[in-house]
Formats: sequence, structure tokens, C-alpha cells
Amino acid sequence: MHKNRREVSHRISFTRGYPAWIMSIDGTRRLDCDLVEISEAGAQLIVKKSIAGLKEFFLVLSSVGTPAYRRCNLAWVDGESVGVRFILKSSK
Repeated sequence: MHKNRREVSHRISFTRGYPAWIMSIDGTRRLDCDLVEISEAGAQLIVKKSIAGLKEFFLVLSSVGTPAYRRCNLAWVDGESVGVRFILKSSK
């Protein structure tokens, strides 16, 4: 997330990370990750495996009961740290 966006939106940080998954749009690829920060606009993740080739994907926060997930665009990569922007539904 960009610094100016952080100042505007409220964010929640997890000191130990919250276990989550990155799922490709077609469902053929799944990567474990840790959610370390989240806001209304996006999130910061720690990903141990390569995220190469994934520009748009789902961030799955829970697979129990009704799945909690957000559709995302890759914003930036810095080593194991990955920034994502949530794709918001347009109000038509």
C-alpha cells in the first residue's frame, strides 16, 4: 500500500501474521501466506514461495463455513513481502 493511502484508511496489523491463502483466478494455484496488515483498500502479505505470474488473484481469509475472500491486484513485491490492492465491485 502507498504511504499516503495508509494515512487515509484505517488499517489493522497482525504481529504474528494471520494465515491466509492466495488462489489463482482459475483455481489451479494456491499459495500459503501470512496477512500482516489489512485495510479497506488492500493488504500486505508475507509469501514464502514465488508469486510470479499472478497479477490478479483471490486472497482467501477463511475456508470454513462461508468463505471470506477478496479479489486482488498485485501492487508491489519486496522479497517475501507483497502488497495487494482489493478490486472493489462497481456500483452500477
